[in-house]
Amino acid sequence: MARSTFVYVTYIRTTPERLWSALTTDVEFMKQYWFGTHCESQWTAGTPWKMVSGSGLISDAGEIIEADPPRRLVIRWQHQNKPELKAEGDSHCTIELEPIGTAVKLAITHSIEREPSRLIEAVSGGWPKIISNLKSLLEIGAIALQDAYPARPEVRNMPSFVVHTVPGSPAARAVMATLIEKGASFRVAGLAPGAHRVEPHLSRHPFGRVPVMEHDDFTLYETQAILRYLERILPSPPLIPQQTRDAARMDQVMGISDWYLIEWLGRMNERKCMQLTTWEVVAQLAKAG
Repeated sequence: MARSTFVYVTYIRTTPERLWSALTTDVEFMKQYWFGTHCESQWTAGTPWKMVSGSGLISDAGEIIEADPPRRLVIRWQHQNKPELKAEGDSHCTIELEPIGTAVKLAITHSIEREPSRLIEAVSGGWPKIISNLKSLLEIGAIALQDAYPARPEVRNMPSFVVHTVPGSPAARAVMATLIEKGASFRVAGLAPGAHRVEPHLSRHPFGRVPVMEHDDFTLYETQAILRYLERILPSPPLIPQQTRDAARMDQVMGISDWYLIEWLGRMNERKCMQLTTWEVVAQLAKAG
């Protein structure tokens, strides 16, 4: 079977015991070098493992396959948030520590049984930043990088975006997710329930809907118009496929979401909706005609 693998090796001036602790049980230390993220586990073979962001979101989850402190740790994990990464299934991360004089050799091997792999592509960009911070923090007491993904200069110097929305709007979430993917800063101007149907919001959107996005002196409404505007002024990273058929399929899915799915979800009991996977919702929608 095809396999994708990422390998990272570095040498850190510390002890195996201190490095093991920094990689496992010392949660507060971990948050410092892992950009607010930490991992939770009992750190023994067979126990659950999860990666938790600074906001409390579980980004990855799995199990400790092997633990031999302070020498070797093997974790089976699956990404939880981005569907395209979660669909790739389980990956395996092997962390090995070997004392070399006054330093410790740290080797990380992250692999998955598929080729190519978007997950391995993602972790190959993340691990070097995390371990560089770990090395710097252990050796000199300060991290090397403050932000895992600092805004690009053209984004950093761009006026901030403001998204006007009511709580829970799926359309507004699409706009905010795009801004996050583009690395752009934005502010949410929350509206109370019903406030989108009266002034001053009607001056922003004459049909009384959300979201509305402001960018400097420019105001724009309608979700698809906003998303395409963001793609034009923030072309990197691109979110629209380059291949014609792939782009057409994307437009099809977005059309289904805008015209059928969101309306149907609005008629369902919220708790029932939350218990369905995306494809179960689509199946129910198809049955409903």
